[in-house]
Amino acid sequence: MKLKRISKNNHIFWNLLIRVFFTLACMLNVIKMFSQDPSFSQPYANKLFLNPAFAGDSECPSLTLGYRNHLPETGAYNTYILTFESWFDVLNGGLGLIFMNDRQGKGIFNTYSVAASYAYHFQVAGNLFVNAGLETGLIHRNRNSSGLIFPDMLDPFNSNQPSQQIVDDVNKNILDISSGIIASYKRYYLGVAVHHLSQPDVSLSESLEIPLKRKYTIHAGTTVAIGTGRNVHGLIQRGQWSFSPTIIFQHQDISTALSYGLYISRHEFSLGSWLKQDLSFNDFSLTFLAGYSGDSFNFAYSFDFGFSVTGIGMPYSGSHEISFGMKFPCVEKRKKIRAVNCPNF
Repeated sequence: MKLKRISKNNHIFWNLLIRVFFTLACMLNVIKMFSQDPSFSQPYANKLFLNPAFAGDSECPSLTLGYRNHLPETGAYNTYILTFESWFDVLNGGLGLIFMNDRQGKGIFNTYSVAASYAYHFQVAGNLFVNAGLETGLIHRNRNSSGLIFPDMLDPFNSNQPSQQIVDDVNKNILDISSGIIASYKRYYLGVAVHHLSQPDVSLSESLEIPLKRKYTIHAGTTVAIGTGRNVHGLIQRGQWSFSPTIIFQHQDISTALSYGLYISRHEFSLGSWLKQDLSFNDFSLTFLAGYSGDSFNFAYSFDFGFSVTGIGMPYSGSHEISFGMKFPCVEKRKKIRAVNCPNF
């Protein structure tokens, strides 16, 4: 009983702290974290978000739903994403759509975005293929003052009175442009993307500009089939098992991170792990993933948590992430152009 009471008190404390933090952010308008993109533990489940050059890369049209709950003990950060992409032979490439909602501070700050991308696919020579993509989107940001907690509301003698502070609700629409390119050779691939080319102003204050800094992404990987013959009662056979190592480098404003991923797959089932680090080699994030990829749908769940080599970290530092994808029958057959051989999650 005592443990439950302590847990409940901790939850109330962190819930209050989060709301006070976002209230101060509203009043100061100087929090840099608000000008950075959300991050996903399953980058290839949301590959259009990773690189617009992935538009139309799937063999057939696909729809993917994703949900991320960051720091679940606080309930302060939730991200929802929906992507659709398909190949069109008449365009010699593919089209993609992204819808996303990023909620911070339990809805005190909301970012809605919709983006459309086109990627031109072409064969350079032999087994060398290139996708070049361009994305145009609209970002809508708003601030909901009903969830704010001001200092005068924490006065025990004035707890039932409304705050005397006045913070208006604010809405803002922003045009955004991104681009990317991917080269694939046999089982290897290398991609580069630059998001927010125009660095639009995302500040909700009329007196302060906060540019959405360009995000630079470099990602690469391969898939290696293992097993040269039947062994161990048929458990190891050529093509049944595969390893997919991959690496992602991302830089945006003051944030720079390296992510190393490894997927092990057998038939439709996959297990994966990611290690993400900053360049100071001090702060890390470790992700564990399990997924299924069938002919008509795929599903994956991942959990990640952060830690520091100095032993100093946040009391709550975990994230849950779920992705669900549907694959539709092919309308048009791809001609010569080959899909990038990357993980599904």
